[in-house]
Amino acid sequence: LQVGEAAQRSMIDVMRSVLAKQPKRRVKVRSDADVFVQINGYSYLIQPNVPVDVPEQVAELLEQGDYI
Repeated sequence: LQVGEAAQRSMIDVMRSVLAKQPKRRVKVRSDADVFVQINGYSYLIQPNVPVDVPEQVAELLEQGDYI
């Protein structure tokens, strides 16, 4: 890995840890297609109309985008 790649992986690992510690919320997105959410390099691909538990911060982004 190059230095930039290592730093990016480190940031993603930190975000994964932060999200794992957050309370979870069950959501069901309203969309005709999968919904992609990314926070500081860590990403989720959420199927429409399927209940799924996500970290609170992901649920907030989905609300802001009017998906839930």
